[in-house]
This record gives sequence, structure tokens and C-alpha cells, in this order.
Amino acid sequence: MQDQKMTQLHQHIPQIDPNVPLELNTILHLLSEIQPLGSWEADTLLFESGYMDSILIFDKLLPALENRFAIEITPWELVPEHFDTPNAIYRYVKGKKGL
Repeated sequence: MQDQKMTQLHQHIPQIDPNVPLELNTILHLLSEIQPLGSWEADTLLFESGYMDSILIFDKLLPALENRFAIEITPWELVPEHFDTPNAIYRYVKGKKGL
């Protein structure tokens, strides 16, 4: 049932790269929606690139991740290791979802 829900969440999101996991493509697409000026790749540094700041993270990215992946992000999980790159976010979401 959980897999069906994830599939439904991703049906409207185009596959960016068939060699990249769907969830990572979803995160890259989400980042592009939040900050269209960014050039997003799996290892783009969110803060150091200048594309994201704490306001965008808290006001846009975290709620979007919770909504899109049906997860709850707790305050003690807000560490740089989980949110420094799209790939780090993917690993974090993957761990939360038990994928």
C-alpha cells in the first residue's frame, strides 16, 4: 500500500534521468520548483551554491518534502548531513521511508 501511495505521488513528475532513482529525480524537480534559478544536480551544495537559504529550506523545502513523500521531519533531524545536497536529502528520505 505504501508503494502505491509513493507511485501516486510521483505520477505527475516527469522522469529527469532514467539512470537516477525516481525519488532523487523528484527531489531535483522539487528544488527546481522552489528555486528555478538553481542548476540542480545530485551533488549540488544547497547553501554553498547560493541557491538556497534557511528561509527557503524552512518555508518551502521541508513542508514540500513532508507533503510529497508523506514523512514527518522532526527538529532533531535537521542536521547538515541530511540537507546539504539533493543526494543527501534522497538518502534521508529513503531512510525515513524504509526504502
